[in-house]
Amino acid sequence: MHSEEGQRREAVRRVMAGEPVAAVAASTGRSKPWVRKWVERYDPADESWAASRSKAPVRVANRTAAET
Repeated sequence: MHSEEGQRREAVRRVMAGEPVAAVAASTGRSKPWVRKWVERYDPADESWAASRSKAPVRVANRTAAET
């Protein structure tokens, strides 16, 4: 699988099948924290669990009020 999402799904599948995180990380060229992140994010009830999420903040803390 060449897509980013496909790599995530394959890494999680392999870990869930019993393969060590270190082995999956080494064979995919990714870090162990990357593999753990996607294993923790895995949710069989949510089909979009492997999709990228925005890193932008949900709200800006120091924004001027609209009524000003």
